[in-house]
Amino acid sequence: MKIVTINLPENDLEMIEYFIAQGRFPSRSELVRYAVREFIRNELKVEKEERKFMAKKKVKKNTEKKDQDLELTRLKTEIIDIEEGNSIDDFFSPKLHYYKETASPIFRKLNQSFRAPNKAIKMAWKIYSDIIKQNIAPKRPIEHLVSASYYIATRIIEFTVLIEDIAELIEIRKMSLMSTISLITIKILMPINLKINPITEKELIFKFCNDLRLPKSIAEKTIKLLDTVRVIDKDLGRRGNKSFIAAAIYISCRNSKNRRSQAKIANLARVSTVTLRDRINKIKSVKGYDEWSKKIFARDLKMSIIDSQKLVESILQEGKPIEQKVDVNNQETLNTLLAKLDNLITKGVYQSRMDALRAVLKEFLEDKKKDLDVED
Repeated sequence: MKIVTINLPENDLEMIEYFIAQGRFPSRSELVRYAVREFIRNELKVEKEERKFMAKKKVKKNTEKKDQDLELTRLKTEIIDIEEGNSIDDFFSPKLHYYKETASPIFRKLNQSFRAPNKAIKMAWKIYSDIIKQNIAPKRPIEHLVSASYYIATRIIEFTVLIEDIAELIEIRKMSLMSTISLITIKILMPINLKINPITEKELIFKFCNDLRLPKSIAEKTIKLLDTVRVIDKDLGRRGNKSFIAAAIYISCRNSKNRRSQAKIANLARVSTVTLRDRINKIKSVKGYDEWSKKIFARDLKMSIIDSQKLVESILQEGKPIEQKVDVNNQETLNTLLAKLDNLITKGVYQSRMDALRAVLKEFLEDKKKDLDVED
């Protein structure tokens, strides 16, 4: 044992002498050692109880969190994973039947205009019914609640519908609709960790091209055009700017056979023709536009070949019957065609592939014309 010297008050020392006189302890040292052991034992017991209590508390907290997560998952699943067999009547109790009947014409009008998938429509009904059940926006008009529910549902499944189009169709203010969307997002979506993503520039381009009945290739070239512009000039138009998107679509149309008027494109993007022309000029003023734009809008040789079956046959004929069909979608056939064209160019017969194709096409058309004259 080690010797430890301690200082004690007079009162404590008198009590120690009293216990020794009573015969309970043989000496002062034994009493102090006993007191220290009892203190350490009690402290360890308390510490053990605290650890046990904290362990139970942690288990309880984890269980509660797990139950809460399961509940959030259930609520989230109710909105996202709506089954085809689910009926809209399932979302409304008899007491809420009035709200269903009032909202039906508005939902019908929205669906007739935007043609959203059935899943989005049912999802919108579910969100709308939750708004009514929870009494989230008692003072908001039903038109606002239905329109906001419809927009949120389309964004969850990433179906592109613009807020402006919904507001114009239902004849409500855009800012009021956006306010209602924010309220529903905070009250219904955020508690269940469900987010809606804003419409991306790519989605907007494909929507505009679809509304203008343009092929997918125009949308792809528009995306490439805008990406190239931003690489060269980072300060030219933020992403998602509708006026620049409209200008890029117009330029893509002008460099293809799918022409659309400035007025039609400007009207779709909700900008003036003056603004549209300004954005077109800004894109065309980007450094090196004439050079890099030619690469973007260069015609695809493969597509030119596929457009004329007889043209390919005449080049690959080599004694074969003209009626024999050539698979122009076959890569080996196309490679053979290109090799023959390059051989003719090397011999000096033609200056380029396009010259060769034009010559063969001209000959083909003349033969066709002669056939028509004979038939007449």
